[in-house]
Formats: sequence, structure tokens, C-alpha cells
Amino acid sequence: MKPYTTGAKAFLDSFAGLVPCVVTAVKRIGARQVIHFRVTAEVGAYKVGDEDESGSTWVVPRNCVRVSDYGIQYIQHIYEWVA
Repeated sequence: MKPYTTGAKAFLDSFAGLVPCVVTAVKRIGARQVIHFRVTAEVGAYKVGDEDESGSTWVVPRNCVRVSDYGIQYIQHIYEWVA
């Protein structure tokens, strides 16, 4: 399992599509991981510089995502966010 930490480039998987972001903090609340991130490009309602948080399932490291003409594929499902 490859660990990723604060400062890693990632995508937020949202209804607006893949939103490029940078992870600013990784926190654990009980058994759940919460990823804080800053948006780096405008996609849908997300604007550059917006800061938000989401569960670790929805924030995926960029090198674990492949975008092709046929859609989006997660090519590496084994990753871990560490504080």
C-alpha cells in the first residue's frame, strides 16, 4: 500500500467530475479519515482556492487515476492517506 500525505496532488471525485486539488491535512476521526484539500482548478461550482474536506474514499491521488476517451478508471485501488 503506497502512503500519500499532506501536499500530495489529488482529485476529488464529485458530481461535477474530477476536481484537481492539493491535500492540506489528513485527520482521523474515530475509524474515519477526513481529507482537507484546496481546489487548484475551476470545475463546476468548485473555484480555485476553495478549501473543503471529504472522506478518504472521494479524494484519490492523481497518479491513481487514468482518464481516457472511454471514461475514468482508478488504476490503483490500494493507497493510504497518512497524517
